[in-house]
Order: sequence, then C-alpha cells, then structure tokens
Amino acid sequence: MRTAMSHLPKLFDDLLYRLRRDGDAYPLISNSAAAHGNMRFVQGYSPSMLVEESRIFQVSVFNTLHLHQSELDQSQVLLDVIVIADEADTQLTESMRGFMAKV
Repeated sequence: MRTAMSHLPKLFDDLLYRLRRDGDAYPLISNSAAAHGNMRFVQGYSPSMLVEESRIFQVSVFNTLHLHQSELDQSQVLLDVIVIADEADTQLTESMRGFMAKV
C-alpha cells in the first residue's frame, strides 16, 4: 500500500512543471492526486481532513518562500504564488474526485 506521503513527489513535479511554463499554463489533470484522494478515503479521512491537508501543504510552501525571500526574484514571486495556490487547489479538486469516487 502507498504511504501517506507518496503523492507529494508527483504533486511537486506537477507544481514545478507549471512554474517552469508560462504563468497561463493550464493545470494538468493529476491521476496521482485522484489516487491520493482514493487512498485517503480508504484510510478513513473526511472531506474536511483533505481540505486541511491541502491548507497545510500551502502554508508550508509559503513559509518556505518567506524564509528564502531574499533569494527569490521579487518581480516574479507574487505570480508564482498565484500558480502555486492554483495548482494546490487543482490537486485538491482531483483528490476530492478520487475520494468521492469511493463513496
């Protein structure tokens, strides 16, 4: 069985893909996120727990950006934050689809 964190490498891969492309790049459908939602259902998570998990991910990423802000291109960082938030929300949507498919 997959571990609780096995979806994170794919989530970061998808996020990096979006950040390296044009800011207007449309998010990809993530089978990994759907599988993650499916796994969380099997583990007994509630929908609100999936939302909280996504929130914690975003806060962690934004805290990391804050810690390293002097190393970032200040003219680009806000645009990147928008992409990060959008990708996290897209991944959450796919996780919820996978979760609800088990209901």
